[in-house]
Amino acid sequence: MKNKQVELVENKAKYLIDFDDEQKKIIKNQFFPPSTTAHEMQYCMTVAKSLGLNPLLSEIYFVERKANINGQWTSKIEPLAGRNAFRKIANKSGKLESIKTTTRLIDTPKLMNGKWIESQDLVAICEIKRKDCETPFLAEVEYSEYVQKKKDGTPTKFWAEKPKTMLKKVAESQCLRMAFDISGLYDESEIEPVEDIDLKEKYQVPKLQQEIKKTVRRKTKKETQAEKFVHKNEDLFEDAEIVDMETGEVKTVDTSMLDSFNDDGSDRNE
Repeated sequence: MKNKQVELVENKAKYLIDFDDEQKKIIKNQFFPPSTTAHEMQYCMTVAKSLGLNPLLSEIYFVERKANINGQWTSKIEPLAGRNAFRKIANKSGKLESIKTTTRLIDTPKLMNGKWIESQDLVAICEIKRKDCETPFLAEVEYSEYVQKKKDGTPTKFWAEKPKTMLKKVAESQCLRMAFDISGLYDESEIEPVEDIDLKEKYQVPKLQQEIKKTVRRKTKKETQAEKFVHKNEDLFEDAEIVDMETGEVKTVDTSMLDSFNDDGSDRNE
């Protein structure tokens, strides 16, 4: 029996992308955490195919997250995307007219010690206009609500170095989901990280190595006989070099010994 979440996604949209057997094998083995269940894998792949996002191109990730279900914390595998993935979906629809995202400092209400007070916060505001809709879509997000922190309470690397950029990504992703009815997918900037990581480094596309077949030339009988002769007398000829008195060419023992044998491997001196 199919998972209800999977059925919901499958019924909502036709597949915009599909994968052949080889691609499915690669995605299953290299793009999912080892603990992924069959239902989780099926759901994640259904979301990817329905939205036209390709994990092989890093357009969508499948990440293990902690979730509180009925008061108990458990791990689950969920699809995750970047802002560019949401933009791709919007552009493919042909209905995107414009996107405008800005940041500014404003006084917003904050609950502190049981009391609401006005406090200054960095806010990102995204406005999206669709060609088929008169009213624009708006999303407003505050830094204090979305800043990602490490276990020690300090902001993660990108939130510390580029707070405005990260906040804009969250606002734009939320607005794009709202404007283009995208469900079952969150932006990588919105998740609560387990550690300070860069998802693009952790879940990067693996380089598929092709097996290289080397062509080895078979030795002639002449070469085999010369090699056997040298090995048999290695104590005598170790590190030795032979000079051809007619040409002055310096030869190693292996090379020189070739001149002692015919092409069929027989000894010329016999």
